[in-house]
Parts: sequence; C-alpha cells; structure tokens
Amino acid sequence: QAQATFLRSRIPPPDKMPRETTRRKEQKAAAFAVKTGQTSRRPLSEDEAQALFHGIDVKDAAGFGIRRLSTLELDGLHAAPSCIPWERRISLLYYAAWRRRDHFVNA
Repeated sequence: QAQATFLRSRIPPPDKMPRETTRRKEQKAAAFAVKTGQTSRRPLSEDEAQALFHGIDVKDAAGFGIRRLSTLELDGLHAAPSCIPWERRISLLYYAAWRRRDHFVNA
C-alpha cells in the first residue's frame, strides 16, 4: 500500500500534465497524412536532391524529418553522385540503401 501511495504521488494530475509541442503535433499530422495518402507531394529540384544525397553521405539525419519528407516526391530519379559511375540516374532510396543508410528516407 505504501508503494501504491508513492506511485500515485509521482503522477501529476491531468491538468498538470505536460502539453504536446506544436512540432510533435505537426509530426503526427504528417505521418497520418502519409499513411492515409492525403498528402500532395512536389518533385525535388536537382539542388534539393544533391543536398539530400550529401546528407546521406555525411550521416546528417536532420534533413530527413517526416514533416519535410511528407511534402516531397522521393521516388523520382536524379543525377547520380560521382561515387556511383555505373548509374546515370538513381532515386534517394536506392542511394541510401547502397550506403546502408536507408533508415534516413524510410520515413
């Protein structure tokens, strides 16, 4: 009984619970929109694609958040980086999988 009282004293009342941040709400909304197919996606520009290829190279996951990726068409073909001479055009997922960093673009 003493342990139950201790646990109850550590749980804040509902009006004192921490609020969900705006960023987290936007992440959940973006994930739901992707799951239900309600997003409108735009194609990547070549500059954006090259920046994402570079992010994959340097293991920079910051540019691969669900809020950003949910608005981009990631299946398109782009000019391959110079480290892949056997392909002229590749997708971001192909490149990330080849670099064993496909978890970056799996969002």
